[in-house]
Amino acid sequence: MENRGGAPSPHLLFVTSPMQGHINPVRRLAARVAAAGAAVTVSTAVSGHRRMFPSLASPEQRGYEVVGTLRDLFLALDEHRPKVLVNTFDALEPDALRAVPGFELVAVGPVVPGGASPSTTDLSLRDDDDVNGYMEWLDTKAARSVVYVSFGTILAVSKRQELETLQGLKAAGRPYLWVSRKVAEADGAELDGTGAGIMVEWCDQVRVLSHPAVGCFVTHCGWNSALESIACGVPVVAVPQKFDQPTVAWLVEECAGVGVRAQADGEGIAERGELQRCVETVMGDGEAAVEIRTCAAKWMERAKEAVTGGGTLERNLRAFLSGF
Repeated sequence: MENRGGAPSPHLLFVTSPMQGHINPVRRLAARVAAAGAAVTVSTAVSGHRRMFPSLASPEQRGYEVVGTLRDLFLALDEHRPKVLVNTFDALEPDALRAVPGFELVAVGPVVPGGASPSTTDLSLRDDDDVNGYMEWLDTKAARSVVYVSFGTILAVSKRQELETLQGLKAAGRPYLWVSRKVAEADGAELDGTGAGIMVEWCDQVRVLSHPAVGCFVTHCGWNSALESIACGVPVVAVPQKFDQPTVAWLVEECAGVGVRAQADGEGIAERGELQRCVETVMGDGEAAVEIRTCAAKWMERAKEAVTGGGTLERNLRAFLSGF
């Protein structure tokens, strides 16, 4: 690929962790970089999926083995001091983007497909038949009435947390869609006999969050999930587990004002009564709920402005590529 001046355009190599939550955001970013005029290659390895972070699959393991890998990464950054592309947008984290001396942090987010239509660059773990099951179920629900629950696909929450979540959802008395990798044999099944909630093994999260029936997202506050909820304007109940998730939960509640964080007990469990309280806080008719929904709508518009043509995403990418 060449630019108008005849000089070759930069060719960027994107190397991603072999997990869907990493591959799809990188593919979306690569598509935007290509649209800005660069050649791109995206690389990953299936073999890496079998080797990476085995301790993260169980809630009994704390995942400390990853610390050494992250240390090596930051040591390399200290040595080379490159530009760092960050999946955020300027309006959301202006101070954080300027808080690290010696590094140029370039905001290139939110790396989220637009609207209810899945990105053509995304890879899916399921076919359209699976999509239709839960999307059609959502079509039967009133606007902003459904609680969407997902704690991510990498880390496993404890059995007690699952039980407390289920009981909290029942007590809240609202329809809910719960995504859990543990229910392959019961995909699309009702969680109880009331018809109030269903559980699926996988869903297209952005399509779910874009559906008008969804009024709340109970999430572990992984960064992808947090940005997707902000981009879709869905209020959040944050139930962080580990790593950066408590920090992301703080940003959601204190900085953006788009949700509340469930307080955990001494064992790190968000109990049923607390979850019920949080769901009511963001979905009810009180002043707090109105304020949270107003903030969610505001940040959705700001996220749209960032990714619209001529927005900060396009300007930042073009400035980044001009440095090659």
